[in-house]
Amino acid sequence: MLAQAIPFANINVLAAHVARTEIEALYQALIAADAGIIGGALPDDGLYAV
Repeated sequence: MLAQAIPFANINVLAAHVARTEIEALYQALIAADAGIIGGALPDDGLYAV
């Protein structure tokens, strides 16, 4: 079922530094729900060097 859904998923691949704002918004939402999900902190700048 997943393989059949992929063509309709509108998936975009970006470098982490390009999507930093969106990534940090996701992490902030996770922290608000349960900080333990991601270890309680935003990723450091090393994530965005990729």
